[in-house]
Formats: sequence, C-alpha cells, structure tokens
Amino acid sequence: MKRIFLIPPILFFAIAFFAYAVLPQWVYFRSMKTEALQKEQELQNRKAYFAGLAKDLAEFSGYQDSLQKIDTALPGEPAVAPLISFFNEKAASNGLVLKSVAESQAPVVDSNEAEKPQEVPAAYFIISLAGQVSAFETFLKDIETSARLVEVQNIALQQQNEAAPADINLFVKVYY
Repeated sequence: MKRIFLIPPILFFAIAFFAYAVLPQWVYFRSMKTEALQKEQELQNRKAYFAGLAKDLAEFSGYQDSLQKIDTALPGEPAVAPLISFFNEKAASNGLVLKSVAESQAPVVDSNEAEKPQEVPAAYFIISLAGQVSAFETFLKDIETSARLVEVQNIALQQQNEAAPADINLFVKVYY
C-alpha cells in the first residue's frame, strides 16, 4: 500500500520536471535548429549572390575597351582643354592650322523642337582653321570617325585664290 501512495507524487514530480526542465530546453533546441537552418539558407543565398556578382564582374571586364570608348565619346563634363587638344591634334594630322577655339551659345531653338524629350548634354564651339580645302575634307572625315561625338552644325569657308590657304570657320556641337 505504501507504493500506491508513492506513485502519484513521483508521477507528479516527473511531469513537473518534464514541464519545467526538459520541455523548455526542447523548445529552445527546436527554435535554434530552425534558426540555424534559416541562417544556413541565408548563407547559401549570399554565396550564390556573390558568385553571380563575380561572374558578372568577369563578364564586364571583357567590355572594358567598349566602356573606355564610351567614356571617351561622352566624358561627362565639357572640359575645354582636352577638346582643344583633340581639335589641334586632328587639324595638325590633316595639314591644317588651328587658329582658335571659342565656346559659343546654343542656337535659338524653334518652338516645335522645344517640345522634344531631354537631349544629351552638349556644348557649342566655334573653331577657326587655316589650310587647304582637300585637307579640310580629310579633317571632317577624321572627326566623323573619331570616338569623340562631335556634330558639325555650320561651315564657313573663305578662300582668296587656289594657291592661298583657306580660312575655315566651323560651328560644332560637342556632346559630353
């Protein structure tokens, strides 16, 4: 009979021990296991992301020459000194003399053209050259095929006679 009275307190003690000591640890273990799986999945996702970035970087490094050409064509700012150097180099290589380069205002825009969407930023310049007309033709071809985006808006050509060099004035639009 003594055993019958001992079983309920032992059973109560076992249930209480399980409820206060084992069950919280088990719940904590399960939550930590779930969190560890989530962190592991997050780590795998980050590894995949960075592997994709490394692959993209390797692919983009193959386009480095193209990006440098774009940077040359559209430098991002209207720097006058490199532009003068560019025109002087092109003129000298074609047998012309660069007399002056002056910045100009944009021409007046027609009201119909004002409604066009935003254009690429550009600066306008007046360039004075001296030399033969045939050299000027090659100069224009050289500018057209260069990496720099230059649009010739207007040409003024004055030549006294065939033997004398011609005075050439260009109104150009340089994109930056």
